[in-house]
Amino acid sequence: MTRAWLVVPLLLYAAASLAFLAHSEHARHDFPLDDAWIHQVYARAFAHGHGFAYNDGGPQEAGATSPLWAIANAPVQGLAAVFGPGAVPWGAKLLGLALGGIAIVALFVISAAALQSGWAAAAAASLLAVEPRLIFSALSGMETVLLLALWLGAVAAVLRRRAWWALALFGLSPLARPEAFALLALALPAWALLDRPRHRAPGRAAPAAALALLAGPTLAWSIFCHAVNGGWLPNTYYLKAHAFSLSASSVVTLWRLVIQHGWLGTAAGAAGMLALVGWISAGRQRERVWLAATLGLAPGAYLLGVVGSRALRLDGYYWTRWVDPPLLVWVAASALGLAALAAWGLAQLRAAATPQARWRPLAALITPLLLLLISTPRLANSFGERRERLASDGRAIRKINVEPGQWIAAHVPPEAVVGVNDAGALRYFGQRRTLDLGGLNYSPLATQHATLSAAAEQLDWLAVFPAHYAATGLLEAFDPVKWFSIPLAEYTICECPTQTVVGVARRRDVARSPDRRTTVSP
Repeated sequence: MTRAWLVVPLLLYAAASLAFLAHSEHARHDFPLDDAWIHQVYARAFAHGHGFAYNDGGPQEAGATSPLWAIANAPVQGLAAVFGPGAVPWGAKLLGLALGGIAIVALFVISAAALQSGWAAAAAASLLAVEPRLIFSALSGMETVLLLALWLGAVAAVLRRRAWWALALFGLSPLARPEAFALLALALPAWALLDRPRHRAPGRAAPAAALALLAGPTLAWSIFCHAVNGGWLPNTYYLKAHAFSLSASSVVTLWRLVIQHGWLGTAAGAAGMLALVGWISAGRQRERVWLAATLGLAPGAYLLGVVGSRALRLDGYYWTRWVDPPLLVWVAASALGLAALAAWGLAQLRAAATPQARWRPLAALITPLLLLLISTPRLANSFGERRERLASDGRAIRKINVEPGQWIAAHVPPEAVVGVNDAGALRYFGQRRTLDLGGLNYSPLATQHATLSAAAEQLDWLAVFPAHYAATGLLEAFDPVKWFSIPLAEYTICECPTQTVVGVARRRDVARSPDRRTTVSP
């Protein structure tokens, strides 16, 4: 009977997702970040047998911050082969929705195991199912829901005594987001389960196999990055991260990020976290303490690591997506806390022998319902804002990234080398040998083994935000051919006035040697 309750959160999740998709064609056909198209560039390369090459037949690159997400999207490229590249967002969004569904199922399993109640598990999973931050992430084409599914799935596997599954899921987490390396320590309970006879592999192979599952994926990816860029991490860490420093202003920014969207910004979200603390303190079993670590403390450590090493802003998904995985785990934790409070109230109410003994459990049962009722208007506003933002961000990416890429495919010679600074859709749709002038997908620039001027010497065409290079002299050797723009008020990706115009330009000295024209790597 417990499993029958699972249909409730899944139906709510389906309805909420359809509400997002039905709102706008851009919610269905576009991504809210160009980074999602970068993932598809690597997914296409992987699907075609080129590994993690940014350019077809080019060198391997350490530009994929989430190699597991790129690999997971490789089958999606089959849609492009049949229906064209415009069909790719559908495949990526369906994959994201499926992973969001897996995260909901995992929370249901966690709650059912912890609370021994099907209806309470359904209640907790239902709160996550209608979380606007989750649905936006699932439809974004980004790796957020992949890490969430791995995180909650690993916790569920430990509670179900599935040690090998838990080790595998924890081990894959850093390949979804490198920051998830810190989660490997949470696998210790799963490791302890291997001492039980039914989990032990023949002979003494269990420890070695467990270590391979847990550390092997991260070690393999780090070795790959080192072979490509000389470091142990993807290019983005050498360009976007800074030495750890936690200031009062960064902590304030983090707090504002926590309460910006969804349940965590409501009275119910805060009360759920307090209820979880009370539930854990009341029981004090090792299982509850471990849940406190995995669902409460670990997300907090993850968040401090991100806010202490990145410059974060509140005005766009470009920044908030870095903190969304741990925040969604906190949503799950808060939902579990509210469900635990209600389950305790109902159990005590049934056991009460006198009318006087029923007041306290009755209050515990009613309080979550009242909090949810009070919080519903704020959640509805957040739901509407996230739904509208998914559509408007998707439209902006189409105007500024996808359409220029399509123009390049139709008008730029196939042998040309194109320089870009937004390196996703321009490469995916343009299908020309492309050099990322930002360095995220061009290791020599990321590691400062090449200069911008040296990279520019290899280019035949540019497709960039002109305002970013006005002071560099880069634009002087190129003649504008085509402009793409969007009104500043409609560019909702971020408050970035320099990113509302993309110029496509051709080099003046067209008589160049074929070798220079087609070479991207130095």
